[in-house]
Amino acid sequence: MIISYLIIAHLISDFLLQPKKLVDWKIKSKWGTLTHVLIHAVIGFAVLSPFIINGYTQLVYVVLGVNFMHFWIDEAKINYALTHDGKAKPFIIDQLLHIIVLVIAYLTVINTEFTLPGTQFYEIYTAPKTITIAFVVVLLATVLNIMRFRKH
Repeated sequence: MIISYLIIAHLISDFLLQPKKLVDWKIKSKWGTLTHVLIHAVIGFAVLSPFIINGYTQLVYVVLGVNFMHFWIDEAKINYALTHDGKAKPFIIDQLLHIIVLVIAYLTVINTEFTLPGTQFYEIYTAPKTITIAFVVVLLATVLNIMRFRKH
């Protein structure tokens, strides 16, 4: 379940909340990359907040670690892309590295049984159907956003 939330947060932050202006700023300045990573952190904390506020504070370190690595992966991609032609290869490598980091982060908490109080909100929030619908909606929006971005 936590891996699904990590991926959803990543897709929202890396695609839906990263306009072309932010991409351009990242290329010009590390402040752009830092802003992008801060957006990732806010979304990561927001998505995982039901767990964090219910005592699973190790997820704070998961979000911080993921975002620390996100900054350096993005910086490496930018530096590579500035000295090489082609956008697809750096993009694919960048996303694979992000997914690897998410999987490693998940593996640090894989033995934790994440349960939330039995309120209606938490039951809906953790229902497999809800997670699946959120994942599909975010994934489709991400694909559409990538297609729109490639046209520009």
